[in-house]
Amino acid sequence: MHNENIRVLVVGLEKYPSNKRYGPLSLKGYDFCTVAFIPKLNNEKKHKDSYCERLYKITAYRRVMSFLAGKPLKMTEFSKYTNVEKVVHEFKEKGIYFVNIEEIEINEIKHRFDENTLIILFGVATERAWKAQNKKFRR
Repeated sequence: MHNENIRVLVVGLEKYPSNKRYGPLSLKGYDFCTVAFIPKLNNEKKHKDSYCERLYKITAYRRVMSFLAGKPLKMTEFSKYTNVEKVVHEFKEKGIYFVNIEEIEINEIKHRFDENTLIILFGVATERAWKAQNKKFRR
């Protein structure tokens, strides 16, 4: 495990499904198998939208980035979120990690946060899954 200083844990239910437009993002050196909420765009040869527009149209990614920015992001403001590897690195430097609940037990994340860690659960299903596993996370 790399980081002993997780300040914020942003939790999703499951990784993006793979499809012809995008799929889950995995990065070497990241503390989890996949990066929750942050997609990897697939190379489509004939795509009318720009890279920025394609990312902006992925609702979960846009909503999470807007939440962390503290305001709804417009298309014109979204360009700084198009280099997804850089986005992940910048948040990681701040102690902010994106993880799917299915990976928390696998990585034994319970040893890497404490009562000062802000845990943000996105979605009702994620909250239910968290509560169902809550006994496993108590020290």
